[in-house]
Amino acid sequence: MAIYRKGKGKWRVRIWWKGQRRDWLVEGTKADAEAFEARKRVEVEAGDPLDTRTAPTFSDFCASRYKPHAREHLKPSTWSNRVYQLATLIESFGSMKLTDVSVEAIERFKAMRLREGEKPPRPITVNGDLRVLCAVLSYARKIGVPVARPKVEFLPERIAHRLRF
Repeated sequence: MAIYRKGKGKWRVRIWWKGQRRDWLVEGTKADAEAFEARKRVEVEAGDPLDTRTAPTFSDFCASRYKPHAREHLKPSTWSNRVYQLATLIESFGSMKLTDVSVEAIERFKAMRLREGEKPPRPITVNGDLRVLCAVLSYARKIGVPVARPKVEFLPERIAHRLRF
């Protein structure tokens, strides 16, 4: 129970839910504050319909939640590149639930990308795709969608030793 006295006849009600703190100031008796806290706890828990059993698939999350967010918050030039990176990620992770994205799946993705076509992409390109994957998973975590927390290891990139300008 997180009820603190704030003054004569005033109480602070503090609820922690999924790493976020919510505060209210209630006037009245301590019993009023406890009743208010109970009502707010029910509202907060009822307002969060997602749990690990209802995690969306990667493609559904990208289409319905991430794309509108990215379109609003990224520069147009960044968004024009991100569309193609998301399409590549959806091909590999599309049917997988966000809670099922694992280190093994990411390693398979890296190996598949490095073997595709006559001229496979350079490691810096694959690392760009992995950064977008991290951004999607991070956004899902930020808005409270159940998501796995895989450790992503990037490919080593060759550094040019010749000065270019």
